[in-house]
Amino acid sequence: MKGERRMPLPQPVVSSRSEKVGDRHVDMDYREKKPCKVGTPGYAKLESGLKEGHLIQIVIEDYEEITVMRKKEQKKKREKAKNGRRERAAKKIQAWWRGTLVRRTLLHAALSTWIIQSWWKLTMDRLLQKKRRAALIAYAHRERAVVKLQSLVRMWRIHWRYCQVLNAIYVIQHHWQYHNCQTCALLRGHCVVTATHLQFHIEIINP
Repeated sequence: MKGERRMPLPQPVVSSRSEKVGDRHVDMDYREKKPCKVGTPGYAKLESGLKEGHLIQIVIEDYEEITVMRKKEQKKKREKAKNGRRERAAKKIQAWWRGTLVRRTLLHAALSTWIIQSWWKLTMDRLLQKKRRAALIAYAHRERAVVKLQSLVRMWRIHWRYCQVLNAIYVIQHHWQYHNCQTCALLRGHCVVTATHLQFHIEIINP
């Protein structure tokens, strides 16, 4: 009839909610929070709702796609865990290699230091031996010079004393010859040469 307002029809009561799984919207059971499948308790509840006169929307899911997506997620997790293990193993290998390089560098530095120290010790020993040899040669030269000087001084002193004795003998002989001509006495004498002076002992014996 004209002028009558039409009352809006009541919206159907749906006991499931649409949720997004991947790229698709799937109706979920309002209590169990999982997809309704034939033969499941959620499906039985939906059947009881139908018997009570409620309008229920039933959507059949694509379980294969969900299974594939879950497998993909599990595969991603496994790959992520595998990548994590690989990263940890790579870090361990890198740390070991860096440690090996550092130890090799330290060993090379220690070997170079030992070689330098050995060369320096050998050089210092050679210098010390040269100094000792030079000191011994200088000492030997000094000792030889001192011995020569001492021998020359001794020889000069002995020669000087010998000359003194000869002069004294000549004087005594000259005086004795002169005295023997005047007197007929015998003359006995001897001389003693010491380190500092010359001693004469003369005895006159009358015949």
